[in-house]
Amino acid sequence: MYGFTSGPPVQSIPAFLTKLKLLVDDEETNELIYWDPVSLSLVSNFVQHGTSFHIRDGNRLAKELLPLYFKHNNLSSFIRQLNMYGFRKINRVDPSLPLKSDTEDMEFSHPYFIRNKDILLSKIQRRTSNMFSPIMGSRNQSFGVKVPYVQANS
Repeated sequence: MYGFTSGPPVQSIPAFLTKLKLLVDDEETNELIYWDPVSLSLVSNFVQHGTSFHIRDGNRLAKELLPLYFKHNNLSSFIRQLNMYGFRKINRVDPSLPLKSDTEDMEFSHPYFIRNKDILLSKIQRRTSNMFSPIMGSRNQSFGVKVPYVQANS
């Protein structure tokens, strides 16, 4: 007789990631937030679509869209959440273009946040608060370096 074997537990996808995916996927929001049309995949060295997303105007995004998806309209809180989930801001510098403000055309990427690859969302984990503690700061922990506390002589 055949029995069912239980596989790994199904991980639920955090609400923040689900809402972010809906927001970026929605073509009606493309004026403010949209998938990157073309980017170079670091894994396979070929041009791939949808490996990052852009925020065209952060101030408008905060006012017009964030309250529809989240319980706030604070761009800084939204970006902090992105950072907590391991998203990285991509800075592309083109010397021929004028400098833009901090809230114009921001680009964010995460190795598991890819257009039409919803199965990967379960691999995105929120960082725990102890990774950001002053004693074990995120930079020291990520490099595996222990920094001894040294008190300065007065």
